[in-house]
Formats: sequence, C-alpha cells, structure tokens
Amino acid sequence: MNLVLKLGKRRIKRTFREIISQATPEELSDGEDWYANACEWVDSIADRHHIPCEIVCGVLSALSPAVEWELNKKQAEKLIYGYLILSDVGGVVISTYKRQLQKAIAILNFIEGWQSDNEDCREGYILSVLGERAYKTKSFYRNIINPLDRRYVTVDQHIWNAAGFITKMINKGEYAAMTEIIQELSDEYGYEPCQLQAIIWVVYKRIKKDLPI
Repeated sequence: MNLVLKLGKRRIKRTFREIISQATPEELSDGEDWYANACEWVDSIADRHHIPCEIVCGVLSALSPAVEWELNKKQAEKLIYGYLILSDVGGVVISTYKRQLQKAIAILNFIEGWQSDNEDCREGYILSVLGERAYKTKSFYRNIINPLDRRYVTVDQHIWNAAGFITKMINKGEYAAMTEIIQELSDEYGYEPCQLQAIIWVVYKRIKKDLPI
C-alpha cells in the first residue's frame, strides 16, 4: 500500500503549503542556502584532509540517519580524522546505527582506489555502499554534492511527519511520490526541490518544538 497516494498528493501539498506559509524570512533564507552551505562544509573538510569531497559527503551521509545535523558533521569529521590521522576509529563515538558506521568506513577504505576509477564508477561505488533501499541517505548525498540536481529530494523522518504520517518507514513508491510532490511545489514557489524541502524541514522542526507537550 502506498500511504502517500492513500492520503492524497493534493492533501499533502496543502499541508506543506500551510507549513511554508509560517516560514519567517530567516527560515526562508536558511532553507534556500541549506544545501549550498552543506556543500561548502564538505569541500572545507575535503580540502583540510586532502581527500575527495565525494568521500567526505559519503561518510557524512552514511552517518546521518537519526542524527541531528550539527552532531552529524562533528561525528563525520571525527571519524575522518581518526581514520586518516590516528589510523584508529575505535574511539570515535557514533550516534547512528552500527551498520551505518560500517558503511562510512567502507567509503573511507575507497580513498586509495579513488583515482583508478572513472567518475561514474566512483559515485556508483559510494551509492552502492549506502545501500539499495537507502533512499533518503542516497538523496541526501546527491543533494549535497549537487544542490542544483532537481531529480533528488531528501525525504527524512521530519519531512515524512510534516506530511502527516506517524510511521517510521517509507517504501520506494512512497518515497518517489513524496519526491514528486516537493518537485511540483518547488516549481510553484520558484525554488530548487532541495531548497523547498529544506525550508519545510526548518519550519516544521521549529513548529514541532513550539508545540505544547
């Protein structure tokens, strides 16, 4: 069963429009720049450690499930530092699932073979490590690497909940439907899809925080 189609795309769009209507000017600006800023952060870490930005982004994405953004960045950098400088990642504390740490290390292991493969093979390797069903994680990677690529939208738990759902998992069809909804709304509002998703994400997190317990 596709819960997105069951609830209705028109209804979800109305819900998202209501959330967007509550955005402050600062939240609109933050959402618009979110992925561009994330891309700059990835580039800065890559330059600091002299490794490809795709490797950094892959590690960051692998460690992102169920982890807040600032902590995600901090733990990704610590893992990269431990791997490259200390040759030891045993003491790095990770907040996400153990299998995600294994994926991040597998991506770091690819540094030595990076130059030997063409660009498509390199990206294909990272995406394969992230996992066939890792729809959110792979979209997150792609949105950071290229925020102007309109094909991909990061649908995380906050976006899923913002649409009106309380379940914790979405399937491939539901993810595709949610992506399409945000793509269509982005045309309506004049943003890139990842920008509109980030605006909804920023506003919804604030609204949720402000709700009485």
